[in-house]
Amino acid sequence: MLSVSLVVGFPVLGAAVVAGLVLVDILLWRRGHLVAALVVAAAAASAALVLTLVHRRPRFCAVPGGVSLELAGHPRLRAVIGDLAAATDVRPPDEVWITPHPNAFALQETTRWGATARRTVLGIGMPLLVTLSVDELRAVVGHELGHFSSADSAVASIVHRGRLSMIRTMRIPPLSASRLFGMYGRFFLRVTAELSRRQELAADRLAAQLTDPAVAAASLVSVERTALAYGRFLEEWVGPVWVAGCYPERTFQGFARLRSQLEPLGPSPERPRSPYDSHPPLSQRLTELAGLPAPDRVPDATPAWSLVEDLAALDRRISATMAATTVDGPARAVDWDDIVEGMRHGPDLRDPDPLAPTG
Repeated sequence: MLSVSLVVGFPVLGAAVVAGLVLVDILLWRRGHLVAALVVAAAAASAALVLTLVHRRPRFCAVPGGVSLELAGHPRLRAVIGDLAAATDVRPPDEVWITPHPNAFALQETTRWGATARRTVLGIGMPLLVTLSVDELRAVVGHELGHFSSADSAVASIVHRGRLSMIRTMRIPPLSASRLFGMYGRFFLRVTAELSRRQELAADRLAAQLTDPAVAAASLVSVERTALAYGRFLEEWVGPVWVAGCYPERTFQGFARLRSQLEPLGPSPERPRSPYDSHPPLSQRLTELAGLPAPDRVPDATPAWSLVEDLAALDRRISATMAATTVDGPARAVDWDDIVEGMRHGPDLRDPDPLAPTG
């Protein structure tokens, strides 16, 4: 309840500051300090305007570079998501987006106080789709949907919206420069980050129940390593193509071929930690999962991309969307043979396509 109290406390603090400025303005005006009164009145009006803008409801928007997926055309993926939603006792997401980012997310638009869900959006990163197995994808999606299945999901929604508002606030120079608001903001983010980390661990446990602890752990490691490899891929391979005014016709076909050579050797390095992190360190998450009982089942190692109909067409759509938001002016699509020939370095991407259907 401390987190919710802090969410409510911030606008109360802002209102108190505005009220104090108004009171000072009245006193100055009555004593004949007209110029000072006008300055304070302007400060009060500015503070009220900034606080109003900061605490307006964030609007849903399209995911940059992503494409909306009609699940009716992808029955296998729809079945997996539907089964996970039923198992976590939540309704299936209203929208599914495939994004160019190496992560997954689930967003919930609620009423102002988080009591009722209006719309849910599930996002799956294309880098994960071409990397994970079906079971690992189940663990990832189950984890995300799990954030809406707990009894405190309404509290989580309030706190999440409060964190977004606070982060926006800390980026506004007049407020970020204020010692009072700065101290409150840092304290708020510290307290709510601890709640967020506990919720992440709870979602990890749910993912392990939906699959098994080993699969859930493997999915966390795969996501971490995929993110590192994908960052190098964009920097070393795709970035130069964008600079040349072109884009890979099938970006993720190239990533699938190059991934093993871009991943770090050995265990992934732990990232520097911050008390404001919303996720626990990977090592802690793996330790928690290792202590859970393992069910007697055979994991489904089928590639996750097999759940999507016409992966090549989806790859082309996202590649074109990425280029439209990155390349200045019209961009020309090129295949990987041309990219390798133009760069004259790196492995031969004319090896067999790892995303080609088999059988």
